[in-house]
Amino acid sequence: MLSTALSSGGRLAGLAKSRRFPYIVRMPGTANTERANRRLRRLDALIGVPLVNALSLMRKPPAASAASALPAPRNIAVLCFGAIGDTLLATTLLRALAAMYPNAEIRVLASDANAQALPLLGPRFKAAAFPIRSVWAMARHLRVLRPDLLIDTTQWARVGALVTLLSGVRHTIGFDTPGQRRGAAYAFPVRHRSDCHETENFLALARAVNPAVTASPELFLPDDPPPGLDLGGLPPLDKIVYLHAFASGVASALKTWADERWRDVALACLAAGYAVCFTGGPADAGAADIFLRRHIPADILLNGMARSLAGTLDLRGLAWLLRRGAGAVSVNTGFVHLAALCGIPVVDLHGPTNPLRWGAVGPKVVSLLAPGGDTACLNLGFEIPAGAVPTLHRLGAEDALGALRRLGLAV
Repeated sequence: MLSTALSSGGRLAGLAKSRRFPYIVRMPGTANTERANRRLRRLDALIGVPLVNALSLMRKPPAASAASALPAPRNIAVLCFGAIGDTLLATTLLRALAAMYPNAEIRVLASDANAQALPLLGPRFKAAAFPIRSVWAMARHLRVLRPDLLIDTTQWARVGALVTLLSGVRHTIGFDTPGQRRGAAYAFPVRHRSDCHETENFLALARAVNPAVTASPELFLPDDPPPGLDLGGLPPLDKIVYLHAFASGVASALKTWADERWRDVALACLAAGYAVCFTGGPADAGAADIFLRRHIPADILLNGMARSLAGTLDLRGLAWLLRRGAGAVSVNTGFVHLAALCGIPVVDLHGPTNPLRWGAVGPKVVSLLAPGGDTACLNLGFEIPAGAVPTLHRLGAEDALGALRRLGLAV
């Protein structure tokens, strides 16, 4: 994913505070891939399941039989661990809480892997980011905060359930995901469904308290450009199409679209007068440069109409650019959710993912699902069927270009 934007500065309650984003408190640590780390997932299951079962036996019963009967909280903590895309979609829950409790203090605890998404939540929410292994440090942080209500958005991993149980918070809400043996951690478990979009699951956490509440994901988008941004040679920002070819997570290989497809989309956009920028994280920078040298004419590279931004921007800086762009084409990953929530036209490419579960949410989105009965097989992100092969090749470049045209681009 994109490089973190958080830098440590002074001290606040024993934690490092970001100079650039003063409302963010950040624990020292090194980001890791978390969800794609098989060792972490194995430890989470082997150690997490028995610990959750044991600690849940000692959990204090809630003061009410239903979350909707609880008094209005003054201090709310929300756990958001894992992928950037999940965090962006979880703003559905945060916006619902802010509307329900306008005077409550709402704090978000994230992991290093999604810490760079925190500035996009906005100053309404205070935030802290921890290494995912620092379970006890997160629990101690919550014990100091002493929230009236804790909500865990973690869908399958037991780490969120363990932090919840160790926090000492009495009134807790979290997902009871079938097969993941984590629902006993919460005073008020909410069934995590596989037959609806994930925004509906996040909203269900808020509806445990107020069944009538409604909300949609929304980001706090920056007005100022990222420092040091050099776009010399490019046309106006509203004539740039962003292409994101690099998937993340366990099933990233299944989300791959052939270079020839990206080439045809890029060349069509360039021929129509648009500039093309490839995006990605630092780990994608080399692959993006190789692609450009192999597939884009040298004169176009020299005049700057096609270039790579992979690894050069944090999430906030990328959001500033996307908000002003002409459109985007992306595999289904955190980038596509960011682009869609920035409000630009977005073509969301799906093979193993189901757009009805994980499709980008925004005012100008077309989700394309590759044809065939072996697509849309992922629910939690790691259920890869035996013998699964990439299926995005069944979508042609013309499918993506046609979607861009339906969204108003002249390509």
